Amino acid sequence: MTGDIRLKATCLALALGAAASAQAATFVIVNNDPPGVGFNDTTPVAPVGNNPETTLGAQRLFAVQFVTDTWGALLESPVTIEVRTQWVDLTCTQNSAVLGSAGPISVNRDFPNAPESNTWYPIALANSLEGADAIPPDPDINMNININIDGDPGCLGGATWYLGLDDNNPGGTVDIVPLVLHELGHGLGFLTLVNSADGTLFSGRNDIYMLNLRDTEVDLDWDEMDNAQRQASAINDPDLVWTGPNVTANASSFVGQASAFSDGFMRMNAPDPLQPGSSVSHWAAGPWTLLMEPSLSGALFDEVDLTIDLFADIGWQTTVATDVIFADGFE
Repeated sequence: MTGDIRLKATCLALALGAAASAQAATFVIVNNDPPGVGFNDTTPVAPVGNNPETTLGAQRLFAVQFVTDTWGALLESPVTIEVRTQWVDLTCTQNSAVLGSAGPISVNRDFPNAPESNTWYPIALANSLEGADAIPPDPDINMNININIDGDPGCLGGATWYLGLDDNNPGGTVDIVPLVLHELGHGLGFLTLVNSADGTLFSGRNDIYMLNLRDTEVDLDWDEMDNAQRQASAINDPDLVWTGPNVTANASSFVGQASAFSDGFMRMNAPDPLQPGSSVSHWAAGPWTLLMEPSLSGALFDEVDLTIDLFADIGWQTTVATDVIFADGFE
């Protein structure tokens, strides 16, 4: 049987038997903006940084599609991945902002070719593994982008989005490429469905992400814990770690600091007190620079670093070996 379920699409501030033949994933942006807003803004602009479009809305769409094409070239799926996207009013102050948010719209379990039984998978991954679209009318990922970053002096000192594709953004701008790359990472599966505030499983079942989480202090995997133990582990920095074999094998190619590891495993973000939308579903914040850390770093552009290794750990098939993707790390 299959067991799909729809989710509220919210996230942060930021041996398969008869599996289908390999092919690069195709992403489609589902424009969810009203007329004149977001992707539909017809304000004239000059082309910038290899983005040839000449209206603000078209430039935004071109930049987001560039990022989806980046993920599409790295992941395999015979099923088109639809990303419902809207530019919306998100928190922004002089000193901080929620740049965006994303997550899977639904999850599925016990589908044909599912590697783990009775386990939730984000719908884009589940569809890829099954080789069929379990919920054809619905998009797979929901993504929000902060429309307030538009030169308002009260929002990040008047910063604007940089919509170029060349990693050459001037001062006073926020690069759209790493932000969307990060948020799509969540929508594709870089998140747990466990309620970290109380440790309860989503609909009483494990999810594929949490099967790779372990607490090195108590020496238990998350699926071995009760609710109270998971609740405590979610704030047990630096002892919450990722045990998936691909990340464990390749982490040292990207992170040289011993502080990034606990018992040889990559640390996950587990601050005390809990930070909803940030805890557990990111790498631990540190002096290193990785795409899926809680905050966007100016050193990032289009590197997927350890994210692709984590994707391999949760079941994604990739178009190239995970140990050679951007193996030179960051400058």
